[in-house]
Amino acid sequence: MIRAFRQLFSLFLIALPAGSGGRSSVEPVIAHAIDLQAIRLTDPKVQTEPELALRGGWVLVSKDPGFGGLSALLTDGHEFTALSDSGLLVHFGMDDAGHVSGTRIDPLPRGCAADAFKADRDSESMTRDPATGALWIGFEWRNAICRADASLKRADGLALPAQMRGWERTTGPEAMVRLSDGRFLVIEERPTDGRFVGPALLFPSDPVAPGARARQLAYQDPLPYFRPTDAAQLPDGRLRVLHRNFKPPFRFRAKLAILEAIPRDPQQLLQGRIIASLDEKGLTDNFEGVAVSQEAGHTFVWLVSDDNYLWLQRTYLLKFELLAR
Repeated sequence: MIRAFRQLFSLFLIALPAGSGGRSSVEPVIAHAIDLQAIRLTDPKVQTEPELALRGGWVLVSKDPGFGGLSALLTDGHEFTALSDSGLLVHFGMDDAGHVSGTRIDPLPRGCAADAFKADRDSESMTRDPATGALWIGFEWRNAICRADASLKRADGLALPAQMRGWERTTGPEAMVRLSDGRFLVIEERPTDGRFVGPALLFPSDPVAPGARARQLAYQDPLPYFRPTDAAQLPDGRLRVLHRNFKPPFRFRAKLAILEAIPRDPQQLLQGRIIASLDEKGLTDNFEGVAVSQEAGHTFVWLVSDDNYLWLQRTYLLKFELLAR
């Protein structure tokens, strides 16, 4: 009964207006191995533009209570690191046949998130420096960005950027990507009031560095009521931005958009075009994470869904190939 109540409460939180909610306590988690299965989907239905082709889909299943709530994803196509909104990192390997290996859960370093309250651990975005392995994690509620070293044992920087202090607690840095030139783009997830345009920040370098200050930008959603949930950069410099829409009692939709470039003029809007849709016409759930990998000269885009720790939802992992234009 308690577990069922907590699951329903988690679903309720999705629909809360910005700034509402409270601080609930969570049990601390120590690093440990988990059992994880990847069950291949036989015929997932996703609407895509001709430049994108679905190459595979899986449901990730584990009985470990720490697994779930995946809100961000990094991968090289074989090794995966997913971030949960409970401040946990899920690591696993998976081959083309869906065989999973090396699965474990690590808590974020205490310098990033203390154990006491869920609000302090509400991690929603993640990006990495491929040269050093350093991770940056974005937190809602606190509107903070933390930097962890490649070992994931130590936090070596935490910032609460002044330009993010006015962002709502439940719509904070939901999408964050380190660009290939060292800049960082951070996009706020905004309230579902139908506005098309919301705030974004472009940091010239590490947002956790002392004195870091960003250029203000504005991001235009591809459709009303669709909120940005994650972003990743393609090898050619273009950006993929994932968007989510939720309507009670239990309706999820997602749109994947492509941005050709970041405008130099801050008065110009960041805006993209839709290249994939996940809705009632096919496979749908609470998709929140996007990642990009390259394999043998091919570029792949990965999506992962956040099951909100609810038995009614699933953790889906989808693989798309970006075709030549």
